[in-house]
Amino acid sequence: MVELDPIALHAQVIGSMIDFVAVEPAQTIARMADPAVRIVSLTITEGGYYVGAKTDVFDATHPDMVHDAAHPDAPCTVFGIILAALQSRRAAGIAPFTVMSCDNLPENGHVAAAAVIGLAGLIDPVLADWVRANVAFPCGMVDCITPATSDRENRAVVPLLRRDRRRRQSDRAQRRQRRRPQIARSGGKGRSGRVHRQRRGFR
Repeated sequence: MVELDPIALHAQVIGSMIDFVAVEPAQTIARMADPAVRIVSLTITEGGYYVGAKTDVFDATHPDMVHDAAHPDAPCTVFGIILAALQSRRAAGIAPFTVMSCDNLPENGHVAAAAVIGLAGLIDPVLADWVRANVAFPCGMVDCITPATSDRENRAVVPLLRRDRRRRQSDRAQRRQRRRPQIARSGGKGRSGRVHRQRRGFR
């Protein structure tokens, strides 16, 4: 993670982020169907929920929603992917995951629920009732907005990456040096000066 502020640029490794999946619906659905997944979080911007900002009404006529309703096994939106994963878990007897919106909009959990349940209603009213009764959509406050990455941010990160690369190269060189056998020469001018190789921990 890179943090920008007026004083300096700070970067750190987020240890909890240990894996990723390709931007491909089938792979994403399979990963979300894994019982180990307990929370699915969303950061898709306010305009990506197919819910009117003023009306709070789900837009069932949007072409994306029409597509996902007609092709639930080949969704093109995040909400279609969520529903496909939820249906897979439901069929396998696996508890549903929590859907947590991290977008900075009022009542973000309710907005996410409106989108998921609205699309589910287009696919199967029974599925919509199951989602409504079993899937949690908590509301949360977002206190920091992550801006889109531009060339300016990419250029700012380059020196950090170079410094990290040099540090890792230095660490590898030090590890190789520690693994090398130690060489000790015995005797002075009047002795044979034979070379003895000694590995660490052995005489």
